[in-house]
Amino acid sequence: MDDLQNLDFALSYQTLTVNIRALNLRPVCQSCMSVLHWPNANIEYPTGEEAQSDWLESSHPPAGWGTKKALLVVGYLAHSVKWWAVLAPSMDQPHPFEAMITCRHSAVG
Repeated sequence: MDDLQNLDFALSYQTLTVNIRALNLRPVCQSCMSVLHWPNANIEYPTGEEAQSDWLESSHPPAGWGTKKALLVVGYLAHSVKWWAVLAPSMDQPHPFEAMITCRHSAVG
């Protein structure tokens, strides 16, 4: 981005990538193209009945926790604005499992 700013490009990185894609300036990756031909499973779920989750590993938890890593587990219902999060104070078992189970139970009841 510094090189582009020197050329008086004052827009955001996101605008840059959108324009690169729109103008087809990025070379085609043959390895990525093969993925398009793999079989995919499209599963239809009624609205509000599919629970999804994700997680984030934090390498800077609060100092008082006495650990170097913590885990944030987030669960949400597809087609919904409802979400839940549980913070595991350690990456040692059973903390991540407890966070995932707690988050899952919060999302689906």
